[in-house]
Amino acid sequence: MPKNYVKRLAEGTTIVLLFSIIGALLGYGLRVILTKILSIQDFGFFFSIMAFTGLFSIFRELGLSQALVKYLPEFRYKKEYGKIKASILLNIYIQLALTLIIFLPIIFFADDISKLYFNNPAIATPLKIISISSILSILMVAVRPVFQGFEKMIEYSIIEPVRLVIVITLILLFPFSGLIDVSIAYLISAGLVSLISFILLLRIIPLIKIKSAKFSDVSKLLFSFAIPTMITGIGYAILNYMDTLMLLYFRNPTEVGLYQVALPTSQWLLYFMTAFTIVLFPVISELWAKKQKETLSSSLSMMVKLSFVFLIPLSLIFIAFPEIILRMLFTETYVSAAHALQLLAIGTIFYSLASIFMVFINATGKPKLNTYTILIAAILNVFMNLILIPVYGATGTAFATAATFFFMLAASAYFLRRNMPYSIPLFDISKTLFIGITTLLFIFIIKGMLNIDAWLEAFVVLSISLVIYITLTIKMKIIRQAEMDVIKKAGIPVPEILEKIILKD
Repeated sequence: MPKNYVKRLAEGTTIVLLFSIIGALLGYGLRVILTKILSIQDFGFFFSIMAFTGLFSIFRELGLSQALVKYLPEFRYKKEYGKIKASILLNIYIQLALTLIIFLPIIFFADDISKLYFNNPAIATPLKIISISSILSILMVAVRPVFQGFEKMIEYSIIEPVRLVIVITLILLFPFSGLIDVSIAYLISAGLVSLISFILLLRIIPLIKIKSAKFSDVSKLLFSFAIPTMITGIGYAILNYMDTLMLLYFRNPTEVGLYQVALPTSQWLLYFMTAFTIVLFPVISELWAKKQKETLSSSLSMMVKLSFVFLIPLSLIFIAFPEIILRMLFTETYVSAAHALQLLAIGTIFYSLASIFMVFINATGKPKLNTYTILIAAILNVFMNLILIPVYGATGTAFATAATFFFMLAASAYFLRRNMPYSIPLFDISKTLFIGITTLLFIFIIKGMLNIDAWLEAFVVLSISLVIYITLTIKMKIIRQAEMDVIKKAGIPVPEILEKIILKD
């Protein structure tokens, strides 16, 4: 991979990763706070409301957000600034109109929805408030992809942490203790963050001074990419929200509460990959436009290998110590989500790797291939949930999610190969998998031998297992000079003595 692209990926990934970690800490902290101030039933109801409104939110974007990320770099490269302004305004106008069309009826019929679906008339008011917050968040939603397309990663990354800071501040400073109070905090934050997003946009792009091209000059191009992407988005919405909605329908809000602590806990594994793929998309788009296919192929191979090496040890923590993690972060009430957390940790590995393949597919201008993958995955997920949720509840949902993520990995790898030849270091990946399984066996053996305080046990076992994993990785020569160069350029500190040991022949 050329040095300038490595530098852009490394710098961008570092920025997004930093703010993703901050946002993750804030978001997770918010969930912890909510488990303290809400009963597990109200906690489940709240995230059922978020899932309900989130499922409809996908229809307001029409895939235009990803289309902007795809084409804004190309317009900048060609200095077509009029098309940049037209694209941004078209996106804002369409999203505003669709948001009103979608959420005004939900507000009007909230009383009926709360009785017929939620089986709780008290849900009507928080449902109305969250729907209004969805309307107020329109500028935030419409502007963020512009920051990504312009590779303004600080502006892109800071939006979500700021929103979470506002919500947490309102909850902590004021006596917010019920569903309605929490919903009001979300409402206020949506309005403030939209205002902040628009101010940042005007600082980056002088829209007033630029003469806009006609909407017809960009609409066909944007929608040709956006419509397949929107269909993909619908699939993602089903994957992200239907499990929660089906849990509420077939079981109860308590099961939703359990799943809604297990799912975000497992997603800690995703934060690096999310940051990396956000930065990766515009860079890969530019490489594809310049027809540098060999660079793309070698980059893919290295990304998959390094991702697998780093994800395995992280996932082992969640698989080996789910009860301790849930008890530490939440309360004893939520320890029942342990099996769901273990399954989701495994599934997250599959999803992380699938996300790399899918970014390459999108960036090479073949979003329809991802559409097929996501739609089939969504159907598969719903089908498995219909079978598993009535019997196994949150654990069944977690199994369905993990199995769906594995399908996405297999399908995306297959579809990308049809479009772009590449090779995956299967031997190194197999060795890494062997190391991971071996380390996990050692973890359970050591746990069985110890009879000490749970916290001390976790510290001792994790320390020993980390040494085992690193030692085996070095002995089996998983990481070589090329991978080490990328790791160092990404800003990850590697002691000189460790580098010598790893690369020793």
